[in-house]
Amino acid sequence: MSKRLYLVLSDKCNRKCEYCFERPHSGKISTTNVEDIVSLISDALSKNYEVYFQGAETFYYPDIKYIIKKFENQLSITTNGDFINDYDMNLFKEIIISIHDEISNKFFTKFEKIYNKIKAFNIVVHNFNYLRVIKDFLSIDTKYRDKIEFVPYFSRATDKTKDDYYLSSSAKKYIEHITKQHLRERKTNTEKYKNWIKVDLVKMVFYPNFANKNIPINNIKEILL
Repeated sequence: MSKRLYLVLSDKCNRKCEYCFERPHSGKISTTNVEDIVSLISDALSKNYEVYFQGAETFYYPDIKYIIKKFENQLSITTNGDFINDYDMNLFKEIIISIHDEISNKFFTKFEKIYNKIKAFNIVVHNFNYLRVIKDFLSIDTKYRDKIEFVPYFSRATDKTKDDYYLSSSAKKYIEHITKQHLRERKTNTEKYKNWIKVDLVKMVFYPNFANKNIPINNIKEILL
């Protein structure tokens, strides 16, 4: 079973997607000493954790170039892809592109130089966009289609009937039928996620099993078994 450490260094993003899982964004950037972050990553890697950067958008963190160069081909990232030309993306082990709008051959060609590094193109699917998503999906080259993963939008609202973005069961079945692909389920209490830990160095919390304020790096290291 894989062990993963998700690091959040930025709660700032250049996009304002209504159905983003991480909204609302505070716009804040982690002030944790970069060498402490490097130490945490080193410790996690030594314990065979896969280390992923998540956002909002990680590339707003000022020392990200320093970190990825120090751990060449050892770190992974989820990004909206808007800043890939400003960084050496080949320094990453894996890249996940989170797509919220265009799905076309022209759109995907901007990722051609880093295609082999890209693990997946994540496309958020909800009631307002699923018919367009399927139409666009069927029109693109198989090369890109093979790396697309559909992520169903699940509302944070208690009453899902009040949230029009929530992916209905009928829409979900339609997508599965047309694409013959599996939607990724966001279930955090399954065996699969048992050894996945997320550390938010902006809001100073880490979970799924822990939540605290002003957590020292050494305290986080203690739970990396």
